[in-house]
Amino acid sequence: MIKRQCICVIGAGGKTSLIRLLMDKYKNRKVIVSTTVHMERPACMLVEKEDVNQVQKALMHENVIACVHDSLRGVTGFTKECLRQLYPLCDLMLIEADGNHNHPFKVDRDHEPSLVDFMTLGIAVLSMSAYGQSFAEAAYPAAFSAEYCQCKINDPIDEAAFIKAAKQLISRFNKTASCLLLTHCSKQTAAAARAVRMALDVEVIIWWEGEKEYEENSLCL
Repeated sequence: MIKRQCICVIGAGGKTSLIRLLMDKYKNRKVIVSTTVHMERPACMLVEKEDVNQVQKALMHENVIACVHDSLRGVTGFTKECLRQLYPLCDLMLIEADGNHNHPFKVDRDHEPSLVDFMTLGIAVLSMSAYGQSFAEAAYPAAFSAEYCQCKINDPIDEAAFIKAAKQLISRFNKTASCLLLTHCSKQTAAAARAVRMALDVEVIIWWEGEKEYEENSLCL
């Protein structure tokens, strides 16, 4: 990473794992983690006050911090305006900008995702574990995702549905640099994952199932 980056992560089925990977990969740089929706509590120092000076002091002692409001149900993020003010303090800002209620497949509704206008890279995530499952089982929101993919709610999520969802998520980034991450790929879903890669005009990264899944497919930013 040779310049300051703000990465917004959207989609379903691996956003939190990706953010954890990047937190660890760049643990020797100054990293701020936050969200414009909600997320699991990050495993790092939390700064809960929306105050530039307090965040600056925290970064003097810790390389990786989370600027969030803590609660029993996870965390919510700082305002977008506050995140904009904090951005010059770090080398990397990681923002979870989409919710999926722990489903592996998603199509965004009109009001989604919640991006910041200073992002430098957008990453859309979909999990191939949804392949073959019905929209009712694996998609969020189920009925909307099925309708968008021109399917019925009990239809299986197939290769064509993945391509439609991936293209829709990537379109949310407009002209900002972007890529797609397909997680939980296996021998059974390899052909479909590669078909999605061929159908898109952006880089598609495939993470294979297994204990070394994330280490073997790390991102070079």
